[in-house]
Amino acid sequence: MANEKQREFWSGKGGDNWVEHQVSMDHMLGPLGERALNKLDPIAGENILDIGCGTGATSLAIADRVGTAGSVSGADISQPMLTLAQQRAKDAGLANVTFQNVDIQDHAFETERFDAAFSRFGVMFFDKPVDAFTNVFKSLVSGGRLAFVCWQSPTKNPWQSLAAHTLSSLVEMPPPAPEGGPGPFAFQESDYVCDILSSAGFAAVELSNHEQMLEMYPGMALPETIEAYMSINPALRAMIAEMPEGKRTNIVDALVDAFRPYHSDRGLVLDSATSVVIARKSPD
Repeated sequence: MANEKQREFWSGKGGDNWVEHQVSMDHMLGPLGERALNKLDPIAGENILDIGCGTGATSLAIADRVGTAGSVSGADISQPMLTLAQQRAKDAGLANVTFQNVDIQDHAFETERFDAAFSRFGVMFFDKPVDAFTNVFKSLVSGGRLAFVCWQSPTKNPWQSLAAHTLSSLVEMPPPAPEGGPGPFAFQESDYVCDILSSAGFAAVELSNHEQMLEMYPGMALPETIEAYMSINPALRAMIAEMPEGKRTNIVDALVDAFRPYHSDRGLVLDSATSVVIARKSPD
């Protein structure tokens, strides 16, 4: 699903930190994922692939829609997150959900296994996106559907761009990721997304834009919020890993000041811009 650096991050501290803040992350991302899930519109009895299922919130939501006659297969590369997902499914008494630690890019799924595939921010990290979506395409039945939500440009997502702007005056920023390279904003260009899906075999590709306020880390004090924010951000975490404590403190203080106007008892409240993408495998 991702290059080795992505796998290393999400299988280690990145995954551990996401698990620690799972409730906050689901609170932030849940409404955006639900919008895409409504577009997919799973029905009772369907078998669904959940790409980048993380800690399992989306898989559990899909399982509720497809019922006991259907099934959900959650796939991710983060074992810490999958472990929590498995526990959540067990606690919910769901026998129609399974989870696998696999790379969507090259995992040998059974051909024509799924009625549909879904992802909440889990498809932007492929280093070979056409290969990944071709693999998904092959796993779908004739007429199968695909739906996912992804981020638009960082400039439309101040939860990301505000931090980058603040840090640019304090540290040497890493070079921008190559266009289309793995990362949260890899799918910001709609034409690029359409080209990938078409190359993978999908038809009837549609994108709809959506803007919504995000609530991040509700109930947390601002300094703790900033620490949590940094802990799940691969670029930020790599940037500060080797810094002297004094310089790291300066960065935290600067981010606290930058985000203060957006902080309340609801957490950080900031604009977001996403795209909901739907596509279909043409019937034979």
